[in-house]
Amino acid sequence: MPPVPALPAGSPSRSGSSSRSLPVVASLAWARLRFRPLRRFLVVLGVAAATALPVAAQGSAQVVSAQALQYGIGQLPAGQRSLIVSTAGIELGGSDLAALDQRSRAGLARLTAAPVRLEMLFRAIADRHGGTFFLGAADHLEAAIRLTEGRLPASCAPQRCEVVVVGSGTPALEPALGLVVVGRAVRTDPLLLTGTFDPGHDAPLLLADGVGGAQRLSSLQLFQRSYGWVAPLDLGEVRRLGVDTYLARSAATADLLRGDAEPLTLTAPDQVLQAQAERASLSARRFTLLGAAATVLLLGFCVIAATGLRRDRIALDALLNRRGAGRGTVRGLAAVEAAVPVLAGTLLGLALGAAVAASTASSGGLGAAAT
Repeated sequence: MPPVPALPAGSPSRSGSSSRSLPVVASLAWARLRFRPLRRFLVVLGVAAATALPVAAQGSAQVVSAQALQYGIGQLPAGQRSLIVSTAGIELGGSDLAALDQRSRAGLARLTAAPVRLEMLFRAIADRHGGTFFLGAADHLEAAIRLTEGRLPASCAPQRCEVVVVGSGTPALEPALGLVVVGRAVRTDPLLLTGTFDPGHDAPLLLADGVGGAQRLSSLQLFQRSYGWVAPLDLGEVRRLGVDTYLARSAATADLLRGDAEPLTLTAPDQVLQAQAERASLSARRFTLLGAAATVLLLGFCVIAATGLRRDRIALDALLNRRGAGRGTVRGLAAVEAAVPVLAGTLLGLALGAAVAASTASSGGLGAAAT
């Protein structure tokens, strides 16, 4: 046991002078902490490890959950990974289409920061040989397809509209339709005419560049068609908001788009997202259980280390009482001796756990601060 500094005359702790007992407690605590520091250092390390493990495990759990969610969504067909605002009817006037375009993009901006593409698809059209084909259009078509022969469509007027054939087969077009095939292409954007707009693979698909021009084709003026604004599911926004908050915002956006004079329908993979989030959560819970189990073991080590100091602590209390120290001094000294290694270990553990969580998040492509 280290030498105990002499208590000041008058026994400050018994006389009630707390201002004089504080220096005594500080002096005694400092002498005690310097005596055999390795034993207390073991307590600091144990508390630090016990604190760092759950922090690091929680960070790892979030990273695993985000990666599992991303993997699960990535395995789905493109149509189930998209957000689509749609409406059906016949040709829309320029001002009507502009108004719907503004509303649709504003609604999708609440759910994704990704670019939005305007698309249109006519119902199946018969050709001269009794077969059928589909005619569609998309803005910025060149960014969604790759030419295999010919060239891209250059114009689309009410009497003559250039198109490319996507996939195999070429329909026998009626000249009165005003459609001119100028090339053949394959889709490179999986969200091009997918989901509720997918025409399937049983009939040829013809595509024009630009919805505004294609929808004014005079030969199909009274022909039924669907308009759609398509964007990919933004997993970054899902992670930032949390799945529950994101789904609530998606439902509110659907109500907002549906409630106007010209109702729009939002098709979003909410149920799929919820199911994938639950699977991801199950994967992440394993890390939480492992961290909790390791923390219990380390806290047991801390208890054993602290028990080793108990005999010395009892002897010191007896010595202080013999020298006239009051209960306040004895209890204050005990509190300081216990608090210092615990606080030091806790702060060290938080720092280590945060560093590990940040490193894990960075390697997983997630924001370190949020994790």
